[in-house]
Amino acid sequence: MHSQGKSVCRGWNRFSRILLYVAGASFWVATAVTVGDVVMRFLFSVTLPATMEISTLFVAAGVLLGLPGCFSMSGHIEVTLLTDLVGARLRRLLGLFGAVMALAFMGLLVAIFAIHAVEYAGSIRRLPDTGLNYFAAIVCVASGFGLSVIGAASALRSKFGEQA
Repeated sequence: MHSQGKSVCRGWNRFSRILLYVAGASFWVATAVTVGDVVMRFLFSVTLPATMEISTLFVAAGVLLGLPGCFSMSGHIEVTLLTDLVGARLRRLLGLFGAVMALAFMGLLVAIFAIHAVEYAGSIRRLPDTGLNYFAAIVCVASGFGLSVIGAASALRSKFGEQA
C-alpha cells in the first residue's frame, strides 16, 4: 500500500509538472498575440481581431493550469525574512499553516464555483469576451480549482504527513 501511494504521488507530480509546462506555453501564446497586435498596429495601423479575447483566454488558462503545480510544489509566496529569522520548528508550523490555508481557500473556491455551475446548468448565456457558455466556463474553472485542491493536499501530505 505504501509503494502504491508513492507511485500515485509520482504520477501526480509528473501530471502537475506537465500542467506547469502547458501553463507556461499559455502565457507565451498570450504574450505573442499581444506583441503581434502591437507590432501590427505600429507597422500597418491594423489590429489583430479578437486580440483581447484570445489573450484573456490564454492568461486564464495559464493561471488555472499553473495553480495545481504551484500548490503541489508548495510554490506559494512566503516572507523569506520571516522564515529566515525563526527556528526550524516555527518554520515548519508556518509552512503547515500556509499549506492548510491554501487547501481551505482552494476548497472554498471549488464550492463557490460548484454552486454557480448548478445555477447555470442548461443556460444559454455566454461570456461576453470569449463567447464560451457560462456553464462550460464555470466547469473549467471549478476543475482547475479542484486540481489545485489535489495539489495542495499532495503538498501537505508530502511535506508534513511523513514527519508526523
